[in-house]
Amino acid sequence: MIKALVLVLSFFFWNSWSFAYSFEDFGDELKTNTRLTLGHGVIPAYYGNFQTGKSKAVGLTSVFAYRYLHAVAGIAHGFQKEEKGEGLGGTLLRVDEFIAHNFPWFRGVIDKVTPEAAKSLLDRFYFGYSVSWDFDNGAFGHGIISGIEIRF
Repeated sequence: MIKALVLVLSFFFWNSWSFAYSFEDFGDELKTNTRLTLGHGVIPAYYGNFQTGKSKAVGLTSVFAYRYLHAVAGIAHGFQKEEKGEGLGGTLLRVDEFIAHNFPWFRGVIDKVTPEAAKSLLDRFYFGYSVSWDFDNGAFGHGIISGIEIRF
């Protein structure tokens, strides 16, 4: 599963980056596309931990972003009272920005068929991969996260 995810992500990165950049162009690219997002909102989400096979409720915040990739930090709690939380850190993909950047024609199709009220929901949807530290068992975990941002 992880190998497939890495292959898919590398395909999209390969298509979105050109190797004709100089170091100055790369610096300009980082300056214009990197932004601090800490304090802009909270992302209530679902976390499926592949290591333990458990699902958890998550509270995340985006710390900074590069284009459509967000570095996030937060905590996940199990649905049982006796389960302790897991600290999370990872990267989330902002789905609408990813589609608009890599597949603008497809985003145009989505915009045409999506009702106006649902467009703001798509603009706040996140999907990604995270690593975690389970405080209860003292072990690392990893899994998929998906959620909707609530902006401040």
